[in-house]
Amino acid sequence: MPERDPSAFGAGIGEGVSAIGGAIQHVATAADSTRYALGDAARQQQMGAVFRQQQADQTQKDPSGAGFADAIGEQFDKIYGGVDLPRDPELRQRAQVQLTQDRARWMEQAQGWEMNARATAMADNAGQAINLYANDLGQTAPTDTVGALAAFHATLQKIDTMVAGTAGLHPEAAIHLRRQGSQEASDQLVHGLIDRGALSTAREIVDGGGVNATVTPQKLNEFNARIDAEQRRLEAQQRAAIALGKSQAEQSIALVNSRLGDGVRVPEADLAQAATLAHTFGLEDKAYNLEVARQRQNINIESESWTPQQYQDEINRIAALGPKASEPEQVRLDQLRKIVGQRTTQFHDNPGAYAAANGAPPPTIDADSGHGFAERAQWRASVQRSTGAWTPTLSKEEAAPWIEKVQHGAPADRLATAQWINQWGGEAPNVLRQIDPNQDSAFSQAVKLGSVSTASMRDALAGPDALKALGGEGKAFHIDPLNSQQILSDGTKLTPDTLFGLGARSALSARGASFAAGVLENAKAIYASTAQKNGWDIFHPGEFQRSIQRAAGGREVGNGQWVGGFGTHNGQTILLPSNMSQQDFDRRLARATPDDLFRAGGHVGPAYGNGQSLTAGELKALTPVAVGSGRYIFRTGNAYVMAKRGEHGKVQPGQFYVLDMSQIPAG
Repeated sequence: MPERDPSAFGAGIGEGVSAIGGAIQHVATAADSTRYALGDAARQQQMGAVFRQQQADQTQKDPSGAGFADAIGEQFDKIYGGVDLPRDPELRQRAQVQLTQDRARWMEQAQGWEMNARATAMADNAGQAINLYANDLGQTAPTDTVGALAAFHATLQKIDTMVAGTAGLHPEAAIHLRRQGSQEASDQLVHGLIDRGALSTAREIVDGGGVNATVTPQKLNEFNARIDAEQRRLEAQQRAAIALGKSQAEQSIALVNSRLGDGVRVPEADLAQAATLAHTFGLEDKAYNLEVARQRQNINIESESWTPQQYQDEINRIAALGPKASEPEQVRLDQLRKIVGQRTTQFHDNPGAYAAANGAPPPTIDADSGHGFAERAQWRASVQRSTGAWTPTLSKEEAAPWIEKVQHGAPADRLATAQWINQWGGEAPNVLRQIDPNQDSAFSQAVKLGSVSTASMRDALAGPDALKALGGEGKAFHIDPLNSQQILSDGTKLTPDTLFGLGARSALSARGASFAAGVLENAKAIYASTAQKNGWDIFHPGEFQRSIQRAAGGREVGNGQWVGGFGTHNGQTILLPSNMSQQDFDRRLARATPDDLFRAGGHVGPAYGNGQSLTAGELKALTPVAVGSGRYIFRTGNAYVMAKRGEHGKVQPGQFYVLDMSQIPAG
């Protein structure tokens, strides 16, 4: 606040009062002077408060200070206007002079504050402009050294032009602003380049002296320290990113290899991406393995619809190249050798899938109505002819419920399955092979009985229930020592096993023990069904022999005559063809000429193991042993007659002469 000189009006009054002393005539004047002096002090104090408040208001309203001095003048005139001056002329004059001086002092101080405020505002505005220029430089400067320095100098020029164009700016303030601008521009340039990853450019500018003229050595050290720290951070980040990327790449590659190993078809795009990852992270061994895996997969895809013969042809072709085979061909050969076994097994298990893959899917069937059975049978035969491999009639899904009935169902379920199989007519053997691969089982043999005698098939499949009703085998086949019909004169008990061994077992020797066991099981079942129907409570050996005949495919045609079943030849029990009686068999074989035997033997002749040919008479004198479907081999001692091609041909081990009785003329 403005302060008066000691010789100012108040002090002078004090001296006047002191000079007057205690004179009574001057008491009033002194009192008037004292009153004015006290009032003036109060006004000075009020003026100081107004000045301070006006400063605060001005700073809030307009920091530039414009109009502040005028406002103070108005406030002074308001406070001092109409002041009651001393009545003494001399004192009055002195008070008026003092008022003029006081107002001048307050105005001088107000004008000074206004000027400083204006200068400060101008500097602040210039500083804000400098900040804008510097920030823009930090964010937009090119990241190459030449471009960055050009933008830096252009920014310095803009700052200089702005400062020079700021009217009324004090020269020292201008110098300060230029220095501030160059420092901020340098700082923003370098830090901006660092923040945007242009570390090499920032390093070149700092080390090359690009900002030496505008910053202190300490600031240069700060820049270098920041660049070093950022470089280390980025290198660590890059190492971590590479390590993470490599780990992820290895995981992705491992997943692709796992899918390939599991036989899953991996899309070409996934293989290419995995290979790219391998190359990117230097995993060249994995990249090579992926390429080999891709080739292997392509081979897998290419060969999906091949037949076994096509596999062998391609394997033989490449193998014949030997060392001349290219690397891709070697990979191809290796992969084909790896998959040929599995693919061959799959092909033989389901050639229908091969047919479907080549545009010939199986026709649909209705298992309940039988619709589509004929079309499916034709399709199966066609596929089998084209592939040369046995082809199943049913899909696994179609066969599954019937397999379940056979393996785990009740006798009624097994009978229903047998009836359904026989609905297929000529295709039934193929369907049966799928549902019960064990062709020697009692069930398979019972199903086949359906083609010659439905009653025999029913009795064989219903036998287990009948046997339970009879109390089991112990009661159904009980031998009574006092029953002469059950015991031979030599004491041999005529049990089911004994009766079966009297000739049937030897007649079936070529078919194997399991086949014979199936026939015996069905014979027992047929007998149990018959015994239950007739209410028998004792075992009848004669009836069991009839059951053996029926279980072997025989059917009684009257007068004790049978078609199929067991017969005799040269005193030995044999199994007759299912469509021939004993008389038919004897007649055909007796009339067979050497030419007949040659043709019916598959255009080969009979011979002993030493190669010596048999005459027709010699062959007919031997025992024919059934091997199935009306075909026979001939036992000679402990061996069988061999096949011989031509008069001077040689016999091959294991190649027996097989006579097909259906090819012998009926006469």
